[in-house]
Amino acid sequence: MSNRLAVYDSNQVDLIVVAIPIVDGRADDFVTVEADEEAFLTEKGADGHVVRYSTNNRLYKVKVKLKRSSEENQKLAALHGLDTNVPNGAGIGAFLLKDNNGATLMAAASCWIEKMPSWQMGKAVGDVEWMFAVVASPITMIGGGN
Repeated sequence: MSNRLAVYDSNQVDLIVVAIPIVDGRADDFVTVEADEEAFLTEKGADGHVVRYSTNNRLYKVKVKLKRSSEENQKLAALHGLDTNVPNGAGIGAFLLKDNNGATLMAAASCWIEKMPSWQMGKAVGDVEWMFAVVASPITMIGGGN
């Protein structure tokens, strides 16, 4: 039995995408990081031969969920508009996710918004979900504990 006490505070999580700190209007589950595909795949031969091979895929999908009322939505929409209207990757920049109370540290030199999120207007404010593509080495994408 462990006597360890873990401490987590979402306000102690730094999230910065393309030089935009995401601090206002975070939804309950405000960030999700997922590898684009498996790191390794296998092939099987008719004789039982198995080979494991690396996909060498360095692409991650990062979902950032914000309240529709968040000021960050305007900044991200402006960034996406710039990226789609100016040549040469004007919307590409660094990605950082750091838990200051824990060991999670995820960093990459290149990320961008894949598309504008869906919007809804209704009785409640609701959330919007921004999807980012992040190109990173698995060694820099470490999800640690608290």
